[in-house]
Amino acid sequence: NTIEINKTGAGSGNILDIDITVAHTGNVINIDYTGAATGDALNILLTTAGLGAQCIVLDNTGTASTTAGWALDINIAAAGSAAAIDIVTGAVAATGDVIHIDTGATATGQRLFNLDIAAALGVGTDAFDIDITAALAGDLFDVLPLLTEKLKAAG
Repeated sequence: NTIEINKTGAGSGNILDIDITVAHTGNVINIDYTGAATGDALNILLTTAGLGAQCIVLDNTGTASTTAGWALDINIAAAGSAAAIDIVTGAVAATGDVIHIDTGATATGQRLFNLDIAAALGVGTDAFDIDITAALAGDLFDVLPLLTEKLKAAG
């Protein structure tokens, strides 16, 4: 290891603290993979003892963000055959959401999901592909509450 930090005692302060309080245009942390590296750029392991922690927390408490991708920006410039985002829950008795979006009462002009397809999809290529190989006890999509509210509002 080039840099190694081992924290063995109890504590409450930050292990690494970076505070940018002036105008800064460079990256705070920059990782370039220009060689034949095969390891992860960032690897976070949560053991049973660490399940009360959150891996990544992003708080936007400043002004309205106008830069596209301010929370997460993924740019893929080369052809690939693997998923850019891959979530596998495994054979566990999970009850929480894999992805949860809660917009709040005042986000009335916000879209929850926007899909722009700039290239023609090839034959057999679907914009959405949902494969269910087990018994489905609930609804795949539940839009009835939304439609009911829309119909009530329309009179």
